[in-house]
Amino acid sequence: DSLIRNELLSQGIDLPYTYKLNVVALGVKDLSGKEKKLVDRSVYAVILFPGELVRESGLLTLNFSNKTGFLMRGMNVILISSAGLLLTLISCFAYTMIIILRQKKLSQMKTDFINNMTHEFKTPVSTIMIASEALKDPGIVKDKKRLGRLAEIIYDENARLGSHIERV
Repeated sequence: DSLIRNELLSQGIDLPYTYKLNVVALGVKDLSGKEKKLVDRSVYAVILFPGELVRESGLLTLNFSNKTGFLMRGMNVILISSAGLLLTLISCFAYTMIIILRQKKLSQMKTDFINNMTHEFKTPVSTIMIASEALKDPGIVKDKKRLGRLAEIIYDENARLGSHIERV
């Protein structure tokens, strides 16, 4: 027992355990012709004298009562760092998505603003162009009342255009 305890402690294993020492016949076959299973999967086993000429040897089995807890304690640092890294990645992804959505909204606002300003500038310019073309007509020059009305339209639209430029 002291040899087993010292070897486990030298490997960093400090768990309660039970052990058995059995003399078994290796390679014994059951009636179906298959070799018998000597040890359960939850138990650690080792053949003590594998090089013996006699086909019988000792089998040392160790059963740890709390091996899952021991393994989990050894993995705590890895699990915590993995969870922290995962949270960091999720946070970075969420932040990136928020920035992308903001940029998309700003781009849409910019496009709407440009479209609106284009429309607001085109309207007075078009009105001024129509009034200027009307002034080229020789019949308009003789009609002072109509000539005054066209000059008033050109003046108002220039003022409107100027106010748009000031607002921008």
